[in-house]
Amino acid sequence: MKRRHCIFPLILTILTGCASAARVSGIAEAYLPSPVQKLRSERTPLPRYPLTLEEVVKMALTHSRKVEMAERDVAIQDDRVLGALSNFLPKVQVSSVYHYRDNLQVMKTPLGSFPMGEKDVFTGKAQMIVPIYTFGQNSSLYAQAARMREAAEFAAVRSRDEVVLEATQAHFILLESLSFKEVVDKSLEQIRSHKKVAQDFFDQGIVTKNDVLAAEVRESEMEQQLLIAENNIIIARSNLNRLLGIDLDNLTEVERVAEPAQLQLLLQECIAAAFAHRPEISQMKKVKEVAEAGRSAAWASVFPRISAGGAWNYSDDPTQLHKDYWTVDAMLEWNIFSGLANAARIGEAKKQVQQVKTREKELLDAVALQVRIAYFNAKQAIAQIEVARKARASATENLRIFEEQYRENLVSSTDVLDAEAQLASAESNLIAALYRSNVAVAELETAIGQKLEKIRSGESAVGREAGNLPAKEQ
Repeated sequence: MKRRHCIFPLILTILTGCASAARVSGIAEAYLPSPVQKLRSERTPLPRYPLTLEEVVKMALTHSRKVEMAERDVAIQDDRVLGALSNFLPKVQVSSVYHYRDNLQVMKTPLGSFPMGEKDVFTGKAQMIVPIYTFGQNSSLYAQAARMREAAEFAAVRSRDEVVLEATQAHFILLESLSFKEVVDKSLEQIRSHKKVAQDFFDQGIVTKNDVLAAEVRESEMEQQLLIAENNIIIARSNLNRLLGIDLDNLTEVERVAEPAQLQLLLQECIAAAFAHRPEISQMKKVKEVAEAGRSAAWASVFPRISAGGAWNYSDDPTQLHKDYWTVDAMLEWNIFSGLANAARIGEAKKQVQQVKTREKELLDAVALQVRIAYFNAKQAIAQIEVARKARASATENLRIFEEQYRENLVSSTDVLDAEAQLASAESNLIAALYRSNVAVAELETAIGQKLEKIRSGESAVGREAGNLPAKEQ
């Protein structure tokens, strides 16, 4: 027995095991948290100055898991593009076999028995196969992967837009909660001032105890509103801190924002801008191209595949005249009949293209409706600001008149308290109109997929497709 030949398969096995171990080790390292990932997961310290809306958005994008996952999806598609590209490259394969049998293979002849080989035989083979022509199948598969990668990029843009909107909403909700507390504090101060006047009048015998009791009841109600306002601030600040990657207990401060300008765009301009800039629409176009490439790949699978190859073969069998030799091959593979599998793949690919086209039309209708709703909501919210401002001015003057009349004992304490409640309601409505109008504009910009300033100035979104509307939408 030629034991020295046992070394070859042993060495090959060891090398294969090392390669597998290295690959598994690489995969494990990829899933271990890197220093950058650890830093990302840590809570960032709170800045020592109030955060502007731009800073809030930037921090939210930096610490958003949604954005992180979307970017990772793009990286995954990069790997798939690389995998599709490998279909064009040569394939090199190495194989070896160690064969052992417990007796000799013998050929009997009239002249006697002759051994046909050894008990143990080692063979090895190194082969390279080069694809020559696949009737467009490899090209279609590569096009599929490339378009899916581009679709993932548009999905990442949409994820960022959603995070921007969520951070903007959280920013204004905190401002609204803080402003509501200021209204409650001011209202509580006015009620306590009126209560003191009512108590003085009662002590002088000018009014009855009911005036004092009514003020105390109103004071108790506003103290409950103060508790609710403080709780709303805690919740709003915690939600904003979560988005920013800041510890939930930090007292985050944000800067106030001016009220939005009047909408100077027509509804049709907004819808046209949405068709040009919404990442979902661009993503759907890429998905349609993916489906069309899949249809081409399905058709290509019906035709033959042409390739060329070469191999080096080795065997230590002493009965062989040549222990090693080279071969060159020209190969044609043609799956002429595979039941109904080919027809099923082609039919499925055709229907997928039709399905994507239908989904694209549905998406265009949904985007148009979303923009329409956001547009009228923004117009209404902005218009409410002036109405609420006039109501506050009227309520302020009304309270002043009632307070003067109460000092002259012309009206009751209830009249003054009702006027104060009207002023508090008017101020609350104005605050809601101011901040919710900013949110409504942000929602409109998200529905369009572009800042209103850029639309008015004619700028186009960087990295997004514009001007490729379906015929019925142009």
